[in-house]
Amino acid sequence: ILPSTYPGITFDKKGVCVFCLRHRSRWPFAKAHTNAYHNWYKLHLILNRHRARSGRYDCVVPVSGGKDSMFVLYWCREIAKLSILAVHIDTGFVSAQALENVQNAISALGVDYVNIELQDDLLKKLYRLFLAKTGDFCTPCTAGLRATIRQFAFENDIDLIVTGSSPQEEFSPYLAYSDDDYFLSMVGNEIPREKLRPYVSKPEERRVRTLALPYYVVWNEEKIGHLIKHRIGWRPMVDHGDCLASPVKGYLWTRRWGFAKPTVKLSAMIRQGHITRKEALDRIADEEPRAEPPVLPYF
Repeated sequence: ILPSTYPGITFDKKGVCVFCLRHRSRWPFAKAHTNAYHNWYKLHLILNRHRARSGRYDCVVPVSGGKDSMFVLYWCREIAKLSILAVHIDTGFVSAQALENVQNAISALGVDYVNIELQDDLLKKLYRLFLAKTGDFCTPCTAGLRATIRQFAFENDIDLIVTGSSPQEEFSPYLAYSDDDYFLSMVGNEIPREKLRPYVSKPEERRVRTLALPYYVVWNEEKIGHLIKHRIGWRPMVDHGDCLASPVKGYLWTRRWGFAKPTVKLSAMIRQGHITRKEALDRIADEEPRAEPPVLPYF
């Protein structure tokens, strides 16, 4: 269902897009989950390796209040029985409902929790810079989250980070793309490098392992939402409702490319076999942002 305006998209002679082809080659058993046992075994080997290390915590779980990170927190605590330190990064656009979801989960699961605030003035400069250069302002947030959590884990002698994101579930790297080299190339000389420490990892910090849980377990959005709603008091939000700026992002994407994240997310759900193409097309009309979001003047 991805349109021809999608950045980086190409189609083969049968009209199949490059992202579907890539998905089939990288995760050939994703729909049937025929490799579920192998993935489960591999996952527990990894977790046991990190569980065996001396230290207070087995892993860091970044939490945003959204569905995926709340499920990861629940899974790590209740299913894997890991000793967890939950870390929340305040990017300046955190919604009240997201914070409530985090607090409910922390209380229900009894895990330790740390909140880290990124420097507001610098973050706003980076948002403006990337919006002007790339048409998307999410890269600084992505870079800040990744690097800050790596740095925190390294400094606290925790060598595993467990997240709920993976290329298998999310959109392509052409949108809101971020790695250290790309981030620094976009910033250029406009901001002194010493001020960018929270956004760029040192080589030794990159040795902290990041484990994307969707690679190893069946990831059904509807079942996950139902589970955490009843087990840890999670309350649903609009898509990516943990971020107040998300409606602005969707609005700008729609203005520029003619689609927003619902189209991208639904296409990933088709590839995973969670919904049909017809079901996705029926949902797009209701879920894609069309009107100017109320938060736009504040943004």
